[in-house]
Amino acid sequence: MPCRLVDWVEMGSLSFNISFHALSETVIWIGAGMMLLIAGGGVLLWRRRKFVLLFTLLFLLYLYVSNFLTVSLARLYMSNLNHILVQFRYQYVPNALLLLMVVAVIGTIFRPRRWGKVIISSVLLPFLLANIYISNRTEVMVNHHLDPLRRLIDNIRTGIDTGEISEDARLYIQPGILDYLPDLCWHKGLDNRMTGTYEWLFPEEKMGCFTFSPHNAVWIMDSPLGGYRRVDREIKER
Repeated sequence: MPCRLVDWVEMGSLSFNISFHALSETVIWIGAGMMLLIAGGGVLLWRRRKFVLLFTLLFLLYLYVSNFLTVSLARLYMSNLNHILVQFRYQYVPNALLLLMVVAVIGTIFRPRRWGKVIISSVLLPFLLANIYISNRTEVMVNHHLDPLRRLIDNIRTGIDTGEISEDARLYIQPGILDYLPDLCWHKGLDNRMTGTYEWLFPEEKMGCFTFSPHNAVWIMDSPLGGYRRVDREIKER
């Protein structure tokens, strides 16, 4: 599915005008339909006395509900339910479990033989190839968006490793640098929740190499290319 790159990766459309609420409602209806299909299959399994497979189905359903409650709903203190439904990261594991449940039900009810399995595999193959293709394109696109952040962090890490940036020569990261970086390089919702930006990506023992005030800094980073310079001097690029 096409995606929209903002502070996080959301399910969206690049070619159709699908509203945020319409997309979340679509996810809800599809999920409800899949659950009804699984419930119907569970009833058939009970009537056919397929108790082993039924218990397997219930176990997968337990994992599905547990994952949603512990991972997704735990985020409600920062996000509403609609945001959780349309973000890829909350759907990977539930979708995998849902697919396993559907396969278990269909495989037991229809009992496909050799050629039936070949036909089913042939039908599913284009979806697999499309998923690989879209996933690869998305990975390349995300890596491109995050490349400026990688260079920025590499510059800071090199400065710390060489001793150029230290507790006696601290670095100040200008907050305005976020305006020059792609959206995926920073979650805008964190601006009111924390002081600083990329200082917190480094281990605790390195925090002394940073300062949150330009008046206490020897180095300042305000270049969109991730370079830093001495205060009031030229940019030091890597």
